[in-house]
Amino acid sequence: MNTKIPKIRVELFFLLFPYLSPLGLNSIKGFKIIILSWMMISMVITILLWIQKPRFNLFTGVGIAYFLYIIIITIIETGGIGDGLRKMFGAPCLFLLIDYWMRVNKNELLKMMLHISFIEELLNLLLWNVKVFSGDQYLLGIRTYFPLFGVFGIYVALLCMEFGISGTKRIGMLTIAMAILSNFITWSSTGVVAIVIIMGMLFFVKHEKLERIVDICDCKKLIPIGVALNVGVVFFNVQYYFSFIISNVLGESLMLNGRSIIWDSAIKLIKEKLIFGYGVYGVYIPLPDWWGTSYNYAHNQILQFLLDGGLIATILFGLLIVIAGRNIDASRNYRIGKISAIVMFSYLLMMISEAYSNYLVFYALIALLGEYCGEYSGEYNRKEIVR
Repeated sequence: MNTKIPKIRVELFFLLFPYLSPLGLNSIKGFKIIILSWMMISMVITILLWIQKPRFNLFTGVGIAYFLYIIIITIIETGGIGDGLRKMFGAPCLFLLIDYWMRVNKNELLKMMLHISFIEELLNLLLWNVKVFSGDQYLLGIRTYFPLFGVFGIYVALLCMEFGISGTKRIGMLTIAMAILSNFITWSSTGVVAIVIIMGMLFFVKHEKLERIVDICDCKKLIPIGVALNVGVVFFNVQYYFSFIISNVLGESLMLNGRSIIWDSAIKLIKEKLIFGYGVYGVYIPLPDWWGTSYNYAHNQILQFLLDGGLIATILFGLLIVIAGRNIDASRNYRIGKISAIVMFSYLLMMISEAYSNYLVFYALIALLGEYCGEYSGEYNRKEIVR
């Protein structure tokens, strides 16, 4: 049996791991600087690789424009890059990395992403979720990170299994199982809802007689619904119209665990610099004295975009979502197209209560949704399923 690991997998692991590594590792003394240095090396190598084989499709072009704007506005507003290195330089390099390897060897790219997702979810279950004290204190890691990594792991696993990438079926099924378990253990409400929706969609599209039920599910319809839910909850408090379900059935606070207080404070700041924003980590949201802290985390993705780069950044990233949605709807693979649309919608649901742009796996998910489905654009073909 040949046990030699192909060179390309070693190279991809080296390039990807600092972007997708568990955040809990940063809490180990001295490890944060190792991961950051590792990422900077990966960034340089990625840029050198990409400029040898550049491509400026619409998706990548808009992504680069967004990141360039964020870098410029942050430097202008704060006089430097501050703590925003990962978001301002790591994230665009991750876009370039996925764009480059999608063209060089997308199977190996997905396989390595699956293996890293497997490591993350395994650590979530074995270590990160171990309660040390009462309440919500955990040994390592950050709870809000888990739902997005869970969705990411499930999506990558589905891509690998759907396109018949060798050696991924077993680890893909394990990753999906661990992602579901991890989300239910940590209990992020929107994350759990997102996982349930994805699993329901997977059940429908895997049964030919039920496929017609999800024919109406495409990004053209789902993205506006997702955005409307965000705007409705954050700006108009529509959750109060569903108080019986939220309070009595789900057992959740109508203030969404204090998030509405954060949103109100963030909106006041946004009004002062609506067009350009404050730059990455350019302002901290004031919170009540009894809260005991203030931070640059709006607990909603739209508000976070507005804080970081104002309307301009929000529109640019919104355009990126629309382009990704268009590519998803044009996918020739019916099942992957429908699953991708639901993954996009699930992310839009989760971003009601969290700001995932603080985490690099967010950009990996958006890049995959936009780039991978873009590689398979065309008319739907229900029979064109690679086994």
